[in-house]
Amino acid sequence: MRTAALVFGTIGGIVGIAVAFLLLGFGSLGAAFDAEASGRILGGALIAMLVGALGIVGAVSVRTRPGTSAVLQGIAAVAGLFAVGLFWIPAAALFALGALAGLAGRRTERRPATD
Repeated sequence: MRTAALVFGTIGGIVGIAVAFLLLGFGSLGAAFDAEASGRILGGALIAMLVGALGIVGAVSVRTRPGTSAVLQGIAAVAGLFAVGLFWIPAAALFALGALAGLAGRRTERRPATD
């Protein structure tokens, strides 16, 4: 399951960063024509880039710390939805799947205590 979390999280991050670049283009076009909400779109796009990178970091860390990875990917899914709204739905779905796969891949066995 850890491999699935890695794949879902990486693809989610790539899709999220692509969405951020798309929004940067729309925001820049809006700024060129003095549109009213272009600053909000540009700000959301910059936040989306950071959140996409956070999700990729979470995906990469699934091999060593699957719990932390699941939390980071969950944060990336929700924060992206707040930042850019409905454009983030494909990335949020992939991050959510990665977080769930990371939680399912956690070790349930206990290590023996050392004295």
